Amino acid sequence: MKKKKMNSVMCCFCSESLNFENAVQLSIIVDNESNEVQGLFCHKECIDKVLHKSVPRHPDLFDNN
Repeated sequence: MKKKKMNSVMCCFCSESLNFENAVQLSIIVDNESNEVQGLFCHKECIDKVLHKSVPRHPDLFDNN
């Protein structure tokens, strides 16, 4: 069975659709001893709005303008 490629995902903060290739993927690990992980997607702009300004950002979250 051929895997279907994901084209669009929903932002976990604003619930709007965005292109998978432009999305930031967040991983939630509830317990370090478990292998269970939940993946979420969001816009770069949305994660910047919700994270406290003192939280360091990965360089890829910034536009290269």
